[in-house]
Amino acid sequence: MHRDFKADLENKMYKNKDAISSMIPYEYEGVHYALDLNAGPLLRSYILSAVIAYHERDNKILFEDILATRNLDDVSDDKSTSSHEQVRNFIIEDSYMTSQIAKNYHEWDNNIHDDELSKTTEQLFTLAMTRLYTSFKAAVILLNNGFFLEVNPVFRMILEQLGWAAYLLQEKNIDNIKKNRVQHNINHLKTLLNDKRLGELYGYLSGKSHLEPSEINSYAAVNNDNQTVMIRDRSGKISEEITVILFSLLESYAKIVWLGLKHFGFRNVERQYFEDWYNCHLLLIKYLRKILQGTPFFDIFTRI
Repeated sequence: MHRDFKADLENKMYKNKDAISSMIPYEYEGVHYALDLNAGPLLRSYILSAVIAYHERDNKILFEDILATRNLDDVSDDKSTSSHEQVRNFIIEDSYMTSQIAKNYHEWDNNIHDDELSKTTEQLFTLAMTRLYTSFKAAVILLNNGFFLEVNPVFRMILEQLGWAAYLLQEKNIDNIKKNRVQHNINHLKTLLNDKRLGELYGYLSGKSHLEPSEINSYAAVNNDNQTVMIRDRSGKISEEITVILFSLLESYAKIVWLGLKHFGFRNVERQYFEDWYNCHLLLIKYLRKILQGTPFFDIFTRI
């Protein structure tokens, strides 16, 4: 059966339908709410008008009258969302598509293998790579809400799962696979992707995840005026800065999946379909790279 990736893309086969990770938190006049990143100016205006009407309920000012005074330019996309939020949404979409590519390859391949090792490694590889999208989604939810410390263990988990996948593509002994410890696989990932900086990234994330003493300065500061310690539990600025780490992980995710597909072969599926997916991914990466280039950590955690 001939499959056309472009047609499947246009038919929204790879459209992420779980919008929880695209919800952006807002606060207006003491009222907290969340809207989808793609919510239009009119919807935003309706929400703000409803908040004002709630506060003015004792004065009996009507919602319709408030809405009539609103200027949609004040709640335009440019003024209501940031470029980093848009980037994170693109990352979610691409990570979902990548997970579904791994899943579809496995289902369409009819599971025909020459030996038990190939069968086992493909099944384990598919499980890990299909499930990994959820970790990207969790990371974006944390970043959208400013939880810059709590996101690091999720980043590290993504990196460990990529290391596990890389290990599966290189290990030839089933008994070794059964005894593997995923936190020991980063060297396999570095080797497969020919990128030593992934080891540095893993060390960085481990320190952040364990909140070692050297990391205290990232969330605590002394107020010299009254000699008190101030705690920073959330930061939109830092979340923007470390979005580049998520971008780097997305690059590695798609590379590992593509290498996995080539490793297992295209005997019962059309190679062109999956090449078209990977080329589509590379175009998105090029676009996101232009947006993120120049942000803190870019040169450290991405390939230039």
